[in-house]
Amino acid sequence: MSGPDECRRSEFDPLEISQTMLSSEGLGPSWGVEVRSASLGRVTIALRTVNEMTNGFGMVHGGVIFALADSAFAYAANSENELSVGQSATIEYIRPARIGEVLIATAEMIADHGRSAVYRISVTNEEGEAVAVAQARSRRLGKPTLPMERPE
Repeated sequence: MSGPDECRRSEFDPLEISQTMLSSEGLGPSWGVEVRSASLGRVTIALRTVNEMTNGFGMVHGGVIFALADSAFAYAANSENELSVGQSATIEYIRPARIGEVLIATAEMIADHGRSAVYRISVTNEEGEAVAVAQARSRRLGKPTLPMERPE
C-alpha cells in the first residue's frame, strides 16, 4: 500500500482527478454535472436543474442540492490523489432553487489534521445568490484515488 506522501506526489492534477471521478460515477453524468475548476483542496462544479429534480412544491429537491454539494466535497477531498471518503456532512438551506437555474457548488478545505480534513461547501445560483452552505469531514485511507502509473 502506498503511503500518504507517495499518493500526494502523483502526476495527476486535481482537475484530472475530478473529471475521472465524475466520469466513473452514475449520478453526476446523468444529471449533467460539469467540473468548472479544480486545485488542491478546492473544486467547483455546476449543474442545470430540470423538471425531474423537483420536490412536491415545484422547487429543486433538497436532496439534489445536497448531492451536488457532496460531489464537490468528494472531488475536493480527493484532489491530492489520496483516496478520501466522507465521514459526516451537514447542510443549511438558505433559499429555494428553481428549475432552469444553474447551481454552482464550491468545496474548499478549511482544516486538515492527520487523516481527517474539513471542507466548507457553498451552493449558489449563477447570480451568486446563496442556495445552501454545507460542511463535511473526510477520512483519508492511505492509498491513491487514481492509479499511480498511467496505462500504456
